[in-house]
Amino acid sequence: MSSTSRKTYTLSDFKVELSQGFGETDVRVAEYVVTEQLKKAFDKALGIVKAAVTSGNSHAAYLHGSFGAGKSHFLTVLHAVLNNHPATKSKPRLAEAVAGHEDWLRGSRFLMVPYHLVGSADLDSALLGGYVHTVRELHPGHPLPAVYRSDALLADARGQREFLGDDARFLEWLGEGAKLLAPGPAAPAQADPDDMPMLGGPAAPAEGGPAGGWSSEDLDRAFAAATDDDPHRERLVAALLAGPMSSYAQGVRGQAGAYVPLENGLKAISRHARSLGYTGVVLFLDELVLWLQAHMGEQDFVRDQVQRLVKLIESADSDRPVPIVSFVSRQRDLSQLIGSDVAGADVQNLEQQIEYLSERFDVVDLEDSNLVEIIKHRVLAPKPGMAAARDDAFRLVESTGDEVRQILLDAQGRTEATWDDFRELYPLSPALLNVLVDLSGALQRERTGLKLVQELLRRRRDDLRLGELIPLGDLWDVIADRSGAAFTPRLRRESEIAHRFHGRVREELLKKYGSPDDQRFRADERFVKTLLLASLAPNVPALTRLNGTRIAALNHGTIRSRVGDAGSKATKRLKELQVPFDSELRSEGDSTDPVFHLHLSDIDVEPLLEEVQGVADQLGYRRQWIKDQLWSALGIKDTQSFVCEREVVWRGTRRTVEFVFGNVRDPHLPDEEFAPQSRGSIRIVLDYPFDDGDHSPMDDLQRVERLRAGRSEPTLVWLPHFFSEQTGRQLG
Repeated sequence: MSSTSRKTYTLSDFKVELSQGFGETDVRVAEYVVTEQLKKAFDKALGIVKAAVTSGNSHAAYLHGSFGAGKSHFLTVLHAVLNNHPATKSKPRLAEAVAGHEDWLRGSRFLMVPYHLVGSADLDSALLGGYVHTVRELHPGHPLPAVYRSDALLADARGQREFLGDDARFLEWLGEGAKLLAPGPAAPAQADPDDMPMLGGPAAPAEGGPAGGWSSEDLDRAFAAATDDDPHRERLVAALLAGPMSSYAQGVRGQAGAYVPLENGLKAISRHARSLGYTGVVLFLDELVLWLQAHMGEQDFVRDQVQRLVKLIESADSDRPVPIVSFVSRQRDLSQLIGSDVAGADVQNLEQQIEYLSERFDVVDLEDSNLVEIIKHRVLAPKPGMAAARDDAFRLVESTGDEVRQILLDAQGRTEATWDDFRELYPLSPALLNVLVDLSGALQRERTGLKLVQELLRRRRDDLRLGELIPLGDLWDVIADRSGAAFTPRLRRESEIAHRFHGRVREELLKKYGSPDDQRFRADERFVKTLLLASLAPNVPALTRLNGTRIAALNHGTIRSRVGDAGSKATKRLKELQVPFDSELRSEGDSTDPVFHLHLSDIDVEPLLEEVQGVADQLGYRRQWIKDQLWSALGIKDTQSFVCEREVVWRGTRRTVEFVFGNVRDPHLPDEEFAPQSRGSIRIVLDYPFDDGDHSPMDDLQRVERLRAGRSEPTLVWLPHFFSEQTGRQLG
């Protein structure tokens, strides 16, 4: 396969860290693909910044997109636009979006502050400490903003003052910081104190005291001040941070409790940014939802952090000389996060808080449909002169039957690819990309769509021939590499179970075919891997109703056969695999063209119950799970009907055994359900191993005794609560 470019990528090539991207502007802008939808997204983001600048009010917006949608890369390019970087003026589509904002961008200057929230103690320390870190790098030597709870700092300074015993020596000890205590330029008449150059303090005293203006009384006042907003205390703290205690700011970065409340700190950084000549401050918050998700067991903490987010735009201390604009990366709605990952009575209260928050945040969408266009340009662009070879190869795909073509196009999926899109995506299919996009929400952040596509191509570069497609089943290999490590905790257990089942299937196929290089081995394994993907992403359109034709089409070229024959061969192979794996590999519907699915039965029920607590009937989910375990252990195919059957040989005669799972004492289970449906059959009724209210196993036993009178049908009732001779009671 040689028609597409084969650049070698490392694991980090497609993931942009905000702090790194800001220093690689030329490269990041050059490689960025601006689609029509992204052009609109840039225009909306710039409109949000414009609204903040023209009104003077702070604004906040979610940057919403799935994992791998390029949120960090988008913010890196937006940073370049707001900084008037020349590369943005010539970038196709991006230049068109920027052109409509040239009037206000031309004279503006923004301080960009990137945040990577994973690992942060809380929002206050992350936002305020991150701002200080950025300012120290961009403006070394400039006084820092008054964002610290400075009691400990001043206590150390007070001890040093007492040790030196002389204020002149103390001011000498301040070194460079003492310059901040010297008088500044005369203040204009009726000047706003916030306009003063040194962190918002008052005009410096007249000459004559220590440091050319400060007296011992001034120092006493600064040390005695009770709050950080006292101008003398504020100026002394700035002097200490710029002088002998400059390491304090770096040392406490990220420590909860080291900073003033967020609303006060945001006012301080706004004043500080204006003193540096900036038009506004733009905060880029990355991985917010991942960070909150890591704390979902601490409901009070999460609730508090969600409430603090409102302070980005609304605050009791809202006097901000320059606006603060916040862009928050979000890979899914916070309400979905709360609703699915938190159990308990507080769910509704949390959802109400988040609804309150969502009404105050704008949303800039990065749609999944961009992935197709981005992959075309960044991964699948033909080598120079090879476009014709690619088109010739694609004609072999075009020659397939209409049903196969429609399955590969996957018109019901996330992205609406055309046949021309398919040609430019070759050797990938739109169906494969749609499955990848839908699974992205369950993957760890380092496994972006672009990385997985590149890994798919790398694995097949030596054996994929022109005219062949990458089979969908191969996606399992790159997603499930290192077992559950690819998935977020929500799906990690399920993926580990799937990984173990895959290992058992490989062992069986090795016994059957002798070698993993056998074409039949590879085909059967791809079919099973397609079903494994469907078990982890059951709602993906491309993976629903997987009959033989659909599975063969999604793995086009895996079975070499006459047109229209691949589906029947795939059905035959999967039916053969049902023999050793009848409890896991199941089918339903027409026996000549069944729909296949996997039932991986040892999934732990407790995470599922916690996930639906307060949303679904907990008892109903328990009943279904226990029924699944019983049917799996007894080798019964679950046809989703009230009565399920299994053929057995009893006393030399083949008999049909009918199984019912229900509450024996409940009158909603009518007496008729204790009798076999057909002559010669045997019915087994299995009682629930739990009940509600004041009911006890005796209620079940009493009904069994009542039904025994006058009954002759071969029916067995199993009461799991009785571990004695009463465990099973035969009605006839």
